[in-house]
Amino acid sequence: MKAAEWIDRLKDARGWESDYRAAKELGLSRNTISNYRSGTRTLDDETAVKVAEALEVEPEIIILDQHAERTNSEPARAALAGLLQRISGKAPGGGSAAVGRKGQVDITSAASATFAGGDPARNTHRISGSYRLP
Repeated sequence: MKAAEWIDRLKDARGWESDYRAAKELGLSRNTISNYRSGTRTLDDETAVKVAEALEVEPEIIILDQHAERTNSEPARAALAGLLQRISGKAPGGGSAAVGRKGQVDITSAASATFAGGDPARNTHRISGSYRLP
């Protein structure tokens, strides 16, 4: 999702009508919001966390989404999109994931559905347990 779309969601959720208000509330300049609108910038990690807290969603979701937006590598973008799907509870193969408010991610079922035993030739590994994303 584009940074401007996250800002629009935030504005809708908070009832803010202007980008100026969003910039003020997030501690950003109006120029930064303008750069989000033009697509020349993505949310940095700190701003992504602020937006996530205001929207009451897990910060990992917005951080990963914005990292996927800014990468120039299609394989990296696909990997980030896959991870984002798994931690947001939309794991392929019927798996699920749970993300706690304090950033704890349980991806046991998502990982085993996706990686089932691992394949060294494809550089995949079986993952289980709870993990905290950096």
